Amino acid sequence: MAELIPAMINLYHRAGAPPLRTMEGHAGSHGELPHSTIHRILHGKAIPTKKQFIAWIETCGITSGKDRIAWLRAWGRTQEARLRKAAAARTPPMWNAVTFTTGREAPDGKEVEQDAA
Repeated sequence: MAELIPAMINLYHRAGAPPLRTMEGHAGSHGELPHSTIHRILHGKAIPTKKQFIAWIETCGITSGKDRIAWLRAWGRTQEARLRKAAAARTPPMWNAVTFTTGREAPDGKEVEQDAA
């Protein structure tokens, strides 16, 4: 999202920076792209849903053709990166679970294991 939000803001300005309520009205059904969400996106405080993203680019004049395809691909790449980052944050590093044998024996004759961490 680090690159997509600034690109969305740039697109908004290239479209003439329409009033937020005008964008909201052009976005279609009630609540699809609320003016409050538009404001939060413009100030880097919100990440749009896919539906909101599509409404944004359409409201800014990207309705068909290669430009629309490029914007949708950018959305997809951004979402994939976001999901990978979230998954990596939830997956503990493998070395945390590793134990290895020290090669030494405990007084009871058993081999001593030690955590790698």
